Amino acid sequence: MRRPNLFILSLSVFLIFTGTGAIQPYITPYLKDNLLLSSIKSSLVLTGVYLAMSITRIWTGHIVHRIGLYLTTFIGALTYVAFPFILSSTNLFPLLLLDAMLWGMGAAMFWTGIDSRTLNISSSARYGRSTGTVRLSTQIGLLIGFFTLGYILSNYGYRAFFRFTITVASLGAMATLLVSREKRLLYPKLQLKEVFASMVCRKAWLISLFLFVSSFSYGIVLNLLNFFIKANFGAEILNRTLIFFYLSAGILGFTGGALSDRIGRKKTLSFAFLAGFIGLSISIFYKSIFSTCLTSFLLGIQFSVIPAVSLAWIGDITTPKRRPTVVAAISAWKDLGVALSIILCGLLSQWKVPFKLSLSIFALVFFSLFLVATLNRK
Repeated sequence: MRRPNLFILSLSVFLIFTGTGAIQPYITPYLKDNLLLSSIKSSLVLTGVYLAMSITRIWTGHIVHRIGLYLTTFIGALTYVAFPFILSSTNLFPLLLLDAMLWGMGAAMFWTGIDSRTLNISSSARYGRSTGTVRLSTQIGLLIGFFTLGYILSNYGYRAFFRFTITVASLGAMATLLVSREKRLLYPKLQLKEVFASMVCRKAWLISLFLFVSSFSYGIVLNLLNFFIKANFGAEILNRTLIFFYLSAGILGFTGGALSDRIGRKKTLSFAFLAGFIGLSISIFYKSIFSTCLTSFLLGIQFSVIPAVSLAWIGDITTPKRRPTVVAAISAWKDLGVALSIILCGLLSQWKVPFKLSLSIFALVFFSLFLVATLNRK
């Protein structure tokens, strides 16, 4: 039953991210242009998703202890349906912010369930391949959803846009119920101090650091590289340029996970951080459409490979009973990294820090992590 379950999990993720996951680039323009919210309020909505997701990760181990992985995954998936429904039904900022936070809380539950169940149904020799398969499904869903939603929005408007999102995400949520229930595991009841200990323990701190820094790639694409492309080459080529981020994230997320099963986790992580460093360096020294496409492609490698490999690494060092807690605790760093990078990139743009200097800061961070992954032998 392992392969059918992995297929169903991947299908669920694909449908949910074809629907609600793919609306993220459209949220801020919708809030600003249609609901007439300020730039600050519009940014806070998206940031609120990831901040709530990061904080909720701390508690998901307790939730799993109470209701198990099966229901944790399903309830989390339902918030992907609720978010666009509420977003399309109100223009009140407090309610929109609450909606975003509820989505973030549900997303933490959903991904803790998906990641833990992916590892639980896989053999240890296939952790990387299995996690890569789920990440591939995510990125393909994002890619297809991004262009489908753009087409629907251009031709039919926001009503059809939200109907498509809600319908497809609902199918994904229902698909989570088709995965075979696991034998009831007595997940240990956890205290908060145990969760924080899992976030910084000797075995996990390196994975936490890798996930935290790798998530900067998404913030760079959302709030830095996109502004650079619009300012220098025009908004009309933005989609055609950033598509390379999603393409590489899908393809290399799978192959990177499988490669880590063969050559080791740390070697694969070193390659991913080196890709991110080279990608930013290209745009620092060259200013062209081709160079930004290449930068997008290489950042996509880093953004997708590192979470897939890190999750496989968590599988290496945990037992099924402890897995949900460790997955949630360590993944909180990734969510926090996305939120902080969105804010940081926005501040760099607002403060009019030169584009090359901004990229140089991140490039230096990525190169430092390349050295850590390469030289660390623990």
